[in-house]
Amino acid sequence: MNPQSYLLLKDSILDIIAATEDTNLRPARLLINRFRSHKLYKKVAEAPIVSSNGKDIDIPWQRTLWNMEDNDIVSQIVKCSKLTSNGETSFFLNEDKIIVEKRQIHHGMGSDNPVNNMRFLPKSQLSKVRNTPEDLPIAEEYPESDYECVIPRAFLQRTIRIFCRDLDKNVCDHLTTCYHQFILTIQKREGNNISRRRGDFMAEDALEPNVLSQSPLHYSSEGFAYSQASFADAEDYLPNRKRYKKGNLFSSVMKDLEEE
Repeated sequence: MNPQSYLLLKDSILDIIAATEDTNLRPARLLINRFRSHKLYKKVAEAPIVSSNGKDIDIPWQRTLWNMEDNDIVSQIVKCSKLTSNGETSFFLNEDKIIVEKRQIHHGMGSDNPVNNMRFLPKSQLSKVRNTPEDLPIAEEYPESDYECVIPRAFLQRTIRIFCRDLDKNVCDHLTTCYHQFILTIQKREGNNISRRRGDFMAEDALEPNVLSQSPLHYSSEGFAYSQASFADAEDYLPNRKRYKKGNLFSSVMKDLEEE
C-alpha cells in the first residue's frame, strides 16, 4: 500500500468501490449497498460481563463464555438451532448468519486508571514552569484517595453481543432463543442457577417490578397500589376548591363558572 495514497482517502472511496465491476470487490459492494439501504445487522442478544474490579470476571460461567473463541460460540449456538416452530417450519441457523462481538470499553488503558500515569503541578508551582530546566518544579502523581468519590468502580466494561445477518424476523427470534439455550447450557455445566441479573437471560416467571408513574393517581399495577397502606387515597390528590367568603359580590358568579 502506498502511504501517500492512503492519506488522500476520503468518503468518496465508497462511491469508487460501488461503481466498480471487479469480482474481488463484490463483498465490499454488497456491504456498501446494505449500509446505504439501512439494512443493518440486527442485534439479537447482549450480555454484560460482571467484574467488580474491572480486571477479573466474577461469575464463573461468564468467565468461561468470555474465554471461548468466537467460532466456538457460533458453533455451539448453531447446535441449539434444531428447534421446530409450530411443528412444521424449522429454522436451521447457518454459521455465516451469526456475528459474535466481544466489546471492551475503557478509558484508554484497559482496566487501569489513566490518571495514575499523569503528573500534576499545584497552582503554587505554576509560576515556575518558565524557569531553566535545572530549576523546573517536579510534577507529582495525584493519589486516588483524594478523588475516590468521582472515579468509577471499574475502568473496563466487557460486553458480548450477538448479531444476525439475516433480516428475517423469525430467524432473528430463533437466534435469540438458541443463544439463551446456549447460555443455560454453560450455566448448568458450571453449576450455576439461572441468572436474574440485568442483561442476562430472564426466566419467563420473573416478577415484573411495579413502578409508579409521574402522576400519583396512576400506577403500573392497581392491585399493588391499593395494597400499600402508606399510599394516600385517590381523593387526597384531588384539587381543593377555592373557598369564597360570604358576602363577596363576585363569589356566586365565580362559583357558577367553576361548576360549568
